[in-house]
Amino acid sequence: MEFLYRGVHAGHPARASALNGVVVPGDINGTVSPMEHNIEDQSELSPYTSWTSNIDVARGFANSAGPGGVLLRVSTGSPGSRDAWSWEYSPDEWGEDEMLLRGVRIDAEVMEP
Repeated sequence: MEFLYRGVHAGHPARASALNGVVVPGDINGTVSPMEHNIEDQSELSPYTSWTSNIDVARGFANSAGPGGVLLRVSTGSPGSRDAWSWEYSPDEWGEDEMLLRGVRIDAEVMEP
C-alpha cells in the first residue's frame, strides 16, 4: 500500500482537527485554483490541503514551528462513492512531490512527527 503524508505545524489553525485525524482546508468553499494554492500561497482561501509522497517533507512542515506539530498519513487511491473529497493535480512548483486533496477527510492516521 502506498501513502501520502501531511505535516501540520504547531501554530496551524487546523492543528486541533489534525490531532483527531480530520483534514480541513482553509476554505471548503474557496475558489482558489491548484496553481494559486501552490504558487501564490493562498491556502487560507483554498478548498485544498497539500500532501506529499515524501514523509521527510511532511515531517519538516510538522516540525517547522517547533514541538507540537502533527504528521498525518492516508492511503493513496480514489475516494469511495460516499466520500466528500478528491485528489487533484498540483503544479508542484517547490518540488515537494505534492498532491492536493480537495474537501474534508476524516480518516487520516495521526503519526509522531
